[in-house]
Amino acid sequence: SANYATAITTVTLTVNEAPACTTVNLITTGDTRMRASSASTNYGSETTVRVSPYSDYPQGGLFKWDLSSIPAGVTVESASISFYVTESSARQFSLYDLRRAWNESTATYNSYDGTNNWTTAGAANTSNDRYNINLWSDGFNTTGDVTKELNTDGLAVIQAWINGSKNNYGFTVQNYSGSDQDYWDVASKENTSGYTKPTLNLTYCVQPTVPTILVSSSMTAFSAPVNEYSAVQSYTVTGANLTAGILVTAPANFEVSLTSGGDFASS
Repeated sequence: SANYATAITTVTLTVNEAPACTTVNLITTGDTRMRASSASTNYGSETTVRVSPYSDYPQGGLFKWDLSSIPAGVTVESASISFYVTESSARQFSLYDLRRAWNESTATYNSYDGTNNWTTAGAANTSNDRYNINLWSDGFNTTGDVTKELNTDGLAVIQAWINGSKNNYGFTVQNYSGSDQDYWDVASKENTSGYTKPTLNLTYCVQPTVPTILVSSSMTAFSAPVNEYSAVQSYTVTGANLTAGILVTAPANFEVSLTSGGDFASS
């Protein structure tokens, strides 16, 4: 019978902890709707926010969050918004970040602060009122607790707000091009029914500022007949803020390579 040799290779490195990540759930600091059929009326005290695509009398929503509690220099890993939907819709609505500040208690379909008008009523102008990239996914036909994930463009907006490279004026939810009286209603921060208030969910990570080496491995014991090579196993080594390259030296009787099919050597 064949003789087998077994061993476990151990690579010793100085490793710092992985980036620390935190998840926060921030309740909106302002929400209201803009209603074309009552273009000078403010709805900031209502217990719901309604949006509608009906082109004759469209309605749009305004939402904002205070991000001042999030430290500078973090990296946003994920972002979503949770709502309690009281009326679902078969239509689709886009989420846009805004270009100007607005006031929950005075904003209307015509005006962003009760005195000065939107360039286009309903915060629809893409040069002065809002941007024109949709920041989340479709799907508005579910009632109850709903969480909508922001897409990569949405993550970039949140990151820019935190970095300070873009002003945080919040979001508008809009679709003004429908032909039927369809509505999407969500509970506002003023609701007293215990429903989820519009909540921005963020996971962000603090990136290391000192030299850091991270190792990821699922290797098991090596086993092979005497005078034969064992099967190749792999692990991943990554570094951040390093002042020199990483040198990996194999234990006695082992060799390493950058790829499974590459040239193996002692280091």
